[in-house]
Amino acid sequence: MQPAVATPRQLADLFDRARLTPVQRRIAAHIIERGPQAAFSSSVELAEQVGVSQPSVTRMATALGYAGFTELQRELQSIVLEQRAPSGAPAASQNKMQRAVGHAIGSLLELQRQLADLDAVRDAAGALARSPVMPVHGSRSGAALAAEFAFFAAKIHPDVRLLTGSRTEVLDALARSAQAGATALFAVSMPRHPRELIEVLDLTREQGLEVVLLTDSPLSPPAAHASITLAAPVSSDLVFDAATAPLALLAVLLEAVADVVPERTRERLERFDAWADEREYFVD
Repeated sequence: MQPAVATPRQLADLFDRARLTPVQRRIAAHIIERGPQAAFSSSVELAEQVGVSQPSVTRMATALGYAGFTELQRELQSIVLEQRAPSGAPAASQNKMQRAVGHAIGSLLELQRQLADLDAVRDAAGALARSPVMPVHGSRSGAALAAEFAFFAAKIHPDVRLLTGSRTEVLDALARSAQAGATALFAVSMPRHPRELIEVLDLTREQGLEVVLLTDSPLSPPAAHASITLAAPVSSDLVFDAATAPLALLAVLLEAVADVVPERTRERLERFDAWADEREYFVD
């Protein structure tokens, strides 16, 4: 069952419980107007969108009786999604696992809205597809997404290099990639953002390569060190974040990379299929 979208009146009811300052009313009005986008924005992003300070967003949350912005955000997401259990029960009666999945669905809906404009995806795909060598790197929580991207990108690009290992090993591999002709690096950074990744991004740009970054927010710390940033929100209801939307965005980027040089993509996929059939890679 698809989640319904809350009406502006339902969102407005949330802000009627306290007397807000003019600045806080501006923030509330933005949330009411933007709905899903606002509900899945961080406090820093909301402040940027409205043109106020981040502490103003936090103070509005506490004025409404919440312990902080995170608690308010979860309430906003529940209202926006209006999740219904299979039995028709409202979100308030769902267990935390159901609510977490509901918020992951919400992050996908926000990504779907963002993809109405594909300019950034196309720019990123063009930079990566046309790089003679494509280095790929993600550390800590971003490592698995980087490995998945590299695995599939290697099917459609002639020289994909997953940079792994210690800090110095990654920097060495990056230098070799640049010497081999790389013009762009694909990097993944998920919360909590590793300090070591920023060093890799800075060295990448020092060597004249573009940095295409997949992250959870355009305002994440590594985004300031990237040439092109693609962002999709993570769901943080459980002990560990669910990167549902970033994973979907990863697949979107791979598709866009495949579209940049379609003849090369076709030839490489056909060659792989023939090789796999000959050696019986897969179960029929």
